[in-house]
Amino acid sequence: MKHLLLICIAGLFLVFHSGCTKKDQKDPTLFCQAMSANDLLVAGNEIDAQAKAQTGTEWEVNTQAVADWLESQDCVQEAETYLGGLIETLPPQTEIHLIMEDDTRWFIDLYVDEDNGNIWFHRFHE
Repeated sequence: MKHLLLICIAGLFLVFHSGCTKKDQKDPTLFCQAMSANDLLVAGNEIDAQAKAQTGTEWEVNTQAVADWLESQDCVQEAETYLGGLIETLPPQTEIHLIMEDDTRWFIDLYVDEDNGNIWFHRFHE
């Protein structure tokens, strides 16, 4: 009887543990799925998560890291940063020019905190 109880407890632990692990993992194709469905909100959230994960103190380095992540996505042909200076808005912005595999082109605006290098997603535009 004790063995059966231990097996049940171990089984429940494995079920709950594997369920939490799967839920915590990000789908690496979510960005491409969102772009394919023209769901710019979800795609923007994925970019924002990447932008906020950057910990460099220079916004140029952080922006390039996001562009590199974008280029690693199967649906992206090219992601080119615009590092010729900041666009003078409040807060300042920088851009990434995105060319998708289907030749669709987008600009991605990222807000920049010049003091600490933090960046975050603002919007897509053509």
